[in-house]
Amino acid sequence: MQQEMEKKLQNLEKQLELEKEKNLEMQMKVEKLQNLERQLNLEKLKKQQELEKKQRKLEVQEKEVEQQVAKKEASSEKALQKLTDVKKSENLLTEERKNTLP
Repeated sequence: MQQEMEKKLQNLEKQLELEKEKNLEMQMKVEKLQNLERQLNLEKLKKQQELEKKQRKLEVQEKEVEQQVAKKEASSEKALQKLTDVKKSENLLTEERKNTLP
């Protein structure tokens, strides 16, 4: 009877050891998964920051392009106005010449 009890006790101790090992393995897997999750979150954060940085850079470039376009449009308008003024002056001179010729 005592031998049976000792044998049962030994079996239970073996089972306990096996369960401890399984528990330790599961704990290690959980830690590994948690580490992977942290790494993934860090990568997501880095990518998000890179994306935001690129977006800000694009916004700055867009404003610069808009300013350049506005300057060129203003220059074009000035040049067109000068051309118009020159043509008007030429027309006036032509009219004056016609009027002064006999």
